[in-house]
Parts: sequence; C-alpha cells; structure tokens
Amino acid sequence: MDNTLRVQFISVDDHGPDLSVNFALWPQAYDTLMLLRSPHLEHMLAPEDRGISVPPLDSDDQAADRLQSVIWGDKLVLVETSRHWYRLDVSEVEREDMEAAKALLLEMAVNSDARIETA
Repeated sequence: MDNTLRVQFISVDDHGPDLSVNFALWPQAYDTLMLLRSPHLEHMLAPEDRGISVPPLDSDDQAADRLQSVIWGDKLVLVETSRHWYRLDVSEVEREDMEAAKALLLEMAVNSDARIETA
C-alpha cells in the first residue's frame, strides 16, 4: 500500500511573526501539512517546545509534534516528525514554489534540532 500524499501546491508565509511552509494536499487543498515556527515566542517556551511544529493532519489528534527531519528530492519529500512520517509527492508543484519553500525551511531550521537535506 502506498501512503504517499500528493501535493497540489506549496505556499510559504514569511511576512508575519510566524514562519510557515504549507503543503496543500489532493484532493482538497484545504487539507494541509504545515511546518510552523514562531521565533518571536520561543524565548517563552521550554526548550523541548521550541523549533518547528507540525500540527496534525487528523483534527482529532491534538498531541504536540515537532519536526525531526526533511529530505527533499526532486519529486518526493520525506518529512519525519516526533510522531509521524509523511511521504509527499511534489512532482506537480511549480519549481519556483519548491525553491521558495526550501529556502524558508532552511531559514526556519536555524537554531533548531530539525535536519534538512535538499537536492
């Protein structure tokens, strides 16, 4: 069984106090895997709560999840969190959107425990 999630598009938000990379999933783009960092709040958080958070895809799941690693290939992105693995097919995403997402993700990972590998 293939557990790959197809990504319709990627958006980034680097203009507010929070930074995010958002993978909009097929078939409805409102299903989104979000990688979120709030650097303006981190000084108030316990060390284990700092870094890049990953809200759950399942709305019934409320447990905290932190990004561990991202391995970004040309057509596939592997996302490992403290509780889940996601395999994302980005073959239909615009190259410019992928480059913007990779750049922001590398910026978000500075001073965090997350490991980011890009092709």
